[in-house]
Amino acid sequence: MNEPGFITKLQRNEKDVSKKKSTKRNSTLGRFLGVKSLIIVVILLQILIAFFIINPIRLYGETIARQVINEINKQTFTNPNEIPIVDVVTDPEILRSQNAVMAEVYKDAKAGDYIVGYSDKMIIYRKDEKRIIYEGESPGAIISNTQQAIAANIIAAAREKEILTVDNSEIPQVSIVNNPDELRNLNSEFYLNVKENDLLGVFPTNQVILIYRPSLGEIVNYGGYQVVINP
Repeated sequence: MNEPGFITKLQRNEKDVSKKKSTKRNSTLGRFLGVKSLIIVVILLQILIAFFIINPIRLYGETIARQVINEINKQTFTNPNEIPIVDVVTDPEILRSQNAVMAEVYKDAKAGDYIVGYSDKMIIYRKDEKRIIYEGESPGAIISNTQQAIAANIIAAAREKEILTVDNSEIPQVSIVNNPDELRNLNSEFYLNVKENDLLGVFPTNQVILIYRPSLGEIVNYGGYQVVINP
């Protein structure tokens, strides 16, 4: 008479045991996966540390850069509080071919020379000879300063001729004349006396365009212009 109830209780006990075993397995599996994930993360971190901090090539490059900076500091004054940018000349001919300023700055540079850039100057250093090849403004600074000086000269000449008022603060857009004939084809009268290497100064706000000859420091011609906006 008690047999069915006994069987039911036994089945229930078996289910409870099975459920506990399943829960235990899941818990064990979760811990295993957690430990495995942690190990993977640690390994990845070690790889990253080895690559970025203990990388031999990077360490060698940093060591050479420090040597170059120390050798330069013995020969000239540099800002001790500034960490310069260090690069290597790979193809000086490509550098020299970019423009006249680059050609002048890199005229004595050779492949393997070091370029050390500070905020106020640039140095080209030849390590195997332990000597400075160039020390001065960077090409970018030279071009910027030259452009500012040219713009100032054009403004002064325009004020002198009363093309612009004395209180004018507009900075002209400046371009070099490379093909005078091409300009004369556009406007033979205005560009009649233009020469190669003359400068065109455009003042959009004042609607003035002028031809400036740097070799003489004077304005060759000037006139007004209008910008037409097509509807």
